[in-house]
Amino acid sequence: MLSASTCYAGFDELIGAMIEAEVSTSIGRIYAVVKTRTDIFIFEFKLRDTADAAMRQVREKRYFAPYLDDGRRITLVGAAFDPGTRNLGKWLIEPA
Repeated sequence: MLSASTCYAGFDELIGAMIEAEVSTSIGRIYAVVKTRTDIFIFEFKLRDTADAAMRQVREKRYFAPYLDDGRRITLVGAAFDPGTRNLGKWLIEPA
């Protein structure tokens, strides 16, 4: 079985971005961090909760803090899956 990290690793060169999955911090685990030359995107996904809850978790746990001195623009993405359609239902995008 392939892990998320293994699947993401092959895309790095293909899309020009570095993708890190399940990034550990001192107070939680970031679902995914995507880094391009100019931007850093921090993703939190929820399966049985809301996009608002995902964004709240990113903000409350300050998942963006380790990247503040990086110099790249930081964008936060909180997303929730719709259990009925099994696709993304709602997402929020905010600057850090």
